[in-house]
Amino acid sequence: MGSPQILRNQFECSQMMVPGHDGEEIPLNLFYKKGNLKMNRRNRVLMEGYGAYGIPLSTGFDIIKTCAMERGWVIAQALVRGGGDRGTAWHEQGKLD
Repeated sequence: MGSPQILRNQFECSQMMVPGHDGEEIPLNLFYKKGNLKMNRRNRVLMEGYGAYGIPLSTGFDIIKTCAMERGWVIAQALVRGGGDRGTAWHEQGKLD
């Protein structure tokens, strides 16, 4: 495998907002190999989310996700309510629901 800089240049990330069941906009982070994301519902996607205890979803280097992205997969991280990604109010509104 190449250096971290070479790896970093092979991938992209973006964020979009998607509506939750109650109409609240939920941030969705997408990580993918450059040029591989086509918004046509045909991407292979690994979806993950976490929303509890006010703790943000952590991001960082993950060899398995990197290998998946090299093979065309899109990694999607939903920053769901209950987590700490958007502050205390975001966490409180998502508790016990």
